[in-house]
Amino acid sequence: MAGSKSKDISVLAKIFAVLVIIGAITFFSLQYNAITTQFSTWTIDWAPSPCDTQAVAPPGAKAFAMHVFLMSLAFGVFAPIGAVTYVVVRDTFGLSQITAKVVHGICQMGAFVCSVLGYTQMYYAHGANCCGGPPCTVHFQSVHSYVGIVVLVIFWFQFPSALVVFSNNSLFPPGSFVRKCFLKCHVFLGTVGVFAGLATLITGILVLTGKSTTYDPVPPAYWYVYAKAAMAAFITIFVLALSLFEAKSEHLSGNAQTVGASDPLLVTVGGTHH
Repeated sequence: MAGSKSKDISVLAKIFAVLVIIGAITFFSLQYNAITTQFSTWTIDWAPSPCDTQAVAPPGAKAFAMHVFLMSLAFGVFAPIGAVTYVVVRDTFGLSQITAKVVHGICQMGAFVCSVLGYTQMYYAHGANCCGGPPCTVHFQSVHSYVGIVVLVIFWFQFPSALVVFSNNSLFPPGSFVRKCFLKCHVFLGTVGVFAGLATLITGILVLTGKSTTYDPVPPAYWYVYAKAAMAAFITIFVLALSLFEAKSEHLSGNAQTVGASDPLLVTVGGTHH
């Protein structure tokens, strides 16, 4: 198609990329079902004065609902789908490079916004910056918390920095050394962030179903619905890795024939010729 830069990548890579989208949608459907099965009402703890116990919504497991919902959207839907948009939109359906770039940007913006809101939800649910007593709690209470904040830092850097660099053709012209170096960093951090984000969702489900400190543990009756969501996230990680591996193998074997194929990052999940 005119205006597109499609790649001669294998059918398997395209199939795996489409399966990533199916896996992401399946995960979110199961996760949403799990949340609505357990919680009849959700609370949003964005109080103007979090140190005022009367201003903060009642604590407890319900405070997790909005956090789980928003982070599942960010790292279970937007991030993995955004990672394969070039393979699916451009290489599979033959749409233009700019269309794939726009879809990729929208997905990453969605992940960015939802992750900020999801973090804000738990920040306020834990008492924000209050440290003199209830409702203040320790913000980092598990491995999930520590891994999660690393993933957030990656994504909060990725979207704004990419927007600045790739939208500024005068300061960072296409083909320039700075732009190429940034692209390599962007693809690498993006790949790490997407995989780590999905893994963090699984650890979050484990925390939600097994934790019994600040919040009430999830009753055994709900374990199964969360387990199905966690399995869908795991399968999504698996097919995402297969798509990345298959696309990369095409390049290493010399079968990828495309404009700019000398760039080893062009044949990766989400890799683009910006």
